Amino acid sequence: MVNSIIYSFVISLLLFFHTTLPIKAENLNPKDYGILEELSGVERYNILMKVHKEAVATGKNVTYEGINKLELEIPENAMSIPLPMITDFAGAELIVKNNKKSLHLFLMQGEKNPVELDKRSLKKSVFRSNPKLRNGRKVLIIEDESPWVEQRIGYDVGVKRKDILYLKRGRAQNKPVQSYNSPFSTPRAYYYDASIDQHVFKNLVFKRTNSSTMKTYLVHFNCIDNIEIINVTTITPSSTLYADQIFAFTDCSNLSFENVVIDGTYSQLRKYGYGISMNNVWHSTFSKLRAHGNWGVFGTYCVNDATIEDSEINRFDIHCYGKDVKSVRCKFEGLYNQFSSVYGTISFDECELKNFVPVLIEASFNAYTPFDLKWNNCTFFLDAKHNYLLKLSEVPEEDNKRPELKQKYLPNIYINNCFVVLAEDVKQWFVIFSNSNNYKDSFDGIDKIIIEDLNLKGNNKLPPEFFSKAVKTTKRIKTNISLK
Repeated sequence: MVNSIIYSFVISLLLFFHTTLPIKAENLNPKDYGILEELSGVERYNILMKVHKEAVATGKNVTYEGINKLELEIPENAMSIPLPMITDFAGAELIVKNNKKSLHLFLMQGEKNPVELDKRSLKKSVFRSNPKLRNGRKVLIIEDESPWVEQRIGYDVGVKRKDILYLKRGRAQNKPVQSYNSPFSTPRAYYYDASIDQHVFKNLVFKRTNSSTMKTYLVHFNCIDNIEIINVTTITPSSTLYADQIFAFTDCSNLSFENVVIDGTYSQLRKYGYGISMNNVWHSTFSKLRAHGNWGVFGTYCVNDATIEDSEINRFDIHCYGKDVKSVRCKFEGLYNQFSSVYGTISFDECELKNFVPVLIEASFNAYTPFDLKWNNCTFFLDAKHNYLLKLSEVPEEDNKRPELKQKYLPNIYINNCFVVLAEDVKQWFVIFSNSNNYKDSFDGIDKIIIEDLNLKGNNKLPPEFFSKAVKTTKRIKTNISLK
């Protein structure tokens, strides 16, 4: 009798733990669904859709282990394939033909929920009085319904700013790029739950065929926190297509890129197209990125706290509205780094810049904001075409209608322990180059251009001139040059 009671108790205990303890997610594999059989490209796409949908529905992950190559064709009424928490392509090569419709091949879509906020809580960055935000970790999306830039010069569109705040128990761990506590801001807000676990997308070779007439972008993450992209190579053949966005991120936080190669994009020399597109992303890191295309590899808006390290790219860009960008041990070649309406610090450490405009402040947004610009231990290769470090292009005369952007600022500039290698055709070079004198008023903000331990190589070791044309500034600029 006693033994029977003990036996029943043990069985009950085992059943309890079996049903209450978390069970490690299993992997689904398209190989087990017949994808390696004699099939058409459309049938293979349909199998991937089935496998991924089942994985998402059951909380399982997807592995492509044992699959070397899959040739896919996008069908007539295709949708993006949903992603589970972890997708490990295990080195598989996906070759995609698309003559039907442009879309992202894969999608991870989070759910955002509206939440009421007042400007006082935004100012204090504390939301503990809000029952939806005071517990756990949340990602708070803030959108300003009042345009930041009413109309971009030469375009039919403007810009509305967005920010992300990362909350722990109702307290923001970061700040927006700029305050919403002004009479000119009309913030609305949404939130979603932050993620302790990483959303992983890794070990893939993605190719788009020469015969494709429509664009297959690789992946879009929307309202997702804690993303890891590892060991992905994308290959795009020469094409007349443009307006690319191979990797796209919208309203995301805590993004990590590592060992990614972008070999070409759908873009032309005069038609845009991006390898990495971001809109409202906080805290992103790109490590060991090798990326090149006809157009600039990055195209972003509303980016706060971005780091690029040990990478080779042809452009980093914040079209409009951002803060704090750091580049470490990077090689920039071929185009330019472009910024507009940025704040905080833009810094370059141990970088090499060749056949390149180190920083261009873009004119079409007419948003010249205060920030610090720093180069430390960098090497610049200058020629007659690229004989400056910062370019002001056609500064508009008119004021921006947004009060925060009415005054035009230039950054303080700090250059420390850098090499400048001058080509034989360089007759002079500048810290700040301007190709227009249309703007007659003064620039605010700038009061320092500090150059310390500059090492000049080539062409008689010409020292720099600070400005290519006379510029009026509100404050007197403190300048200093020390040569090695």
